[in-house]
Amino acid sequence: MRLIRVLTLWLIVLVILSGCIMGNRKVVEPKENQENTNSEEVRLNTNQEAIQQEEIQEEVISETKRISLLSVGDIMMHVYQLRRGYNGVDFDFSEAFRYVAPIIQAGDFAVGNLETTFGGVGTHRVKNEKTVFRGYSGYPTFNSPDVLARNIKAAGFDLVSTANNHSLDTGTKGLLRTLEVLKQNELEHIGTYASQEDEGTIKTIDIDGIEFAMISYTYGMNGFTLKEDEDYMVNHLNMYDESYVKEMLEKVTLAKKTTDGLVVVMLHYGNEYKAFPDENYQKPIVNQLFEAGADIILGGHPHVLQPIALKEMVEEDGSTRVGVVIYSLGNFISSQRNVDGKGPHKDIGLIFEVVVEQVDDQRPKIVEVAYTPTYTHWSDKVISVIPTFDVPKDLILKGTDPNRILYANTTMMDHMKSYMEDEPSFDGLFYRFQIK
Repeated sequence: MRLIRVLTLWLIVLVILSGCIMGNRKVVEPKENQENTNSEEVRLNTNQEAIQQEEIQEEVISETKRISLLSVGDIMMHVYQLRRGYNGVDFDFSEAFRYVAPIIQAGDFAVGNLETTFGGVGTHRVKNEKTVFRGYSGYPTFNSPDVLARNIKAAGFDLVSTANNHSLDTGTKGLLRTLEVLKQNELEHIGTYASQEDEGTIKTIDIDGIEFAMISYTYGMNGFTLKEDEDYMVNHLNMYDESYVKEMLEKVTLAKKTTDGLVVVMLHYGNEYKAFPDENYQKPIVNQLFEAGADIILGGHPHVLQPIALKEMVEEDGSTRVGVVIYSLGNFISSQRNVDGKGPHKDIGLIFEVVVEQVDDQRPKIVEVAYTPTYTHWSDKVISVIPTFDVPKDLILKGTDPNRILYANTTMMDHMKSYMEDEPSFDGLFYRFQIK
């Protein structure tokens, strides 16, 4: 009985031990199942890598560049400014731009119309002692001290148009010297040239990765003419001669075909002191420029502001693009005044902004246009341009100044949107239109 009991106990122990061994045994799947499992894991990893690659590619494609192009109207230097800019030893006009410089410098690129020359002392062509000061001249033939170029650059400007009716105020020698002074002060220029090679080359500017072709023309040169072999020196329309207009349009078309960016045309045209563009020259030429490929048209010469307009165009491939024109930027700084509020508003200008975006390698698009008014303020010491929505606290306003500033902020700003369908937003300084 004892032996049976012992054997029985051993059998129970063996059963328990065998169960433990089976519980700890690793079950080996068939090789075929292993391969299927590994394939699923590889496929899963591959899919995850592909998704990650797609996400990276999407991030690259959606990269957007955005820049701000600022422009102003006529930068002029009359005898009243010359006198105030002289400190007894030398000239300095930096105070004239002091209050607007922060706005100009905030843009990515800023342009203006240089309606004077740097011909050197005593080189102006019309001798009128009333408008001459220490060898330099205001109206009717402008000739300014070289330091003005440095002051313009310091204020934040990058490029000036030199094609206007005062391009030859100090002759061809003065024109060439003007270009040299601009070069010395690292100011780009368009519209006048030192050689035929320069004239035949369309200037392209890269602004933070977005390309712009820059072209400038003037209707004429106040009766001054160029010899046939010097005609390349100024981009002019010979008083709207059909063949000259055609040449300008061809240059715009060439610029459109050879640039991946936008085409900017700075055009000196129209009638002085008119609040709206004329039907005979301004509007037809603007339409022709848009059709030729222009995207941004910056007008000047009337010395007063003329409205902004948008133009939607259909391209050859069926796509659409939107162009913008400001028919006249008016005066930015000058000695032209309006003291009674009744005459042309020559003392009110603006800073015009065009915001451009580019997605990946697509052609850039205009997505926003904006403007803020300016006013030319006179004091005994300086004639300066001020932002009327941000009047400097240290500025002394007197006489008609408050009324002129109010007029700039209300009536003139409404005038600028005469051709716009939508209402702008206001950010405290700029009126802004979103381009759909």
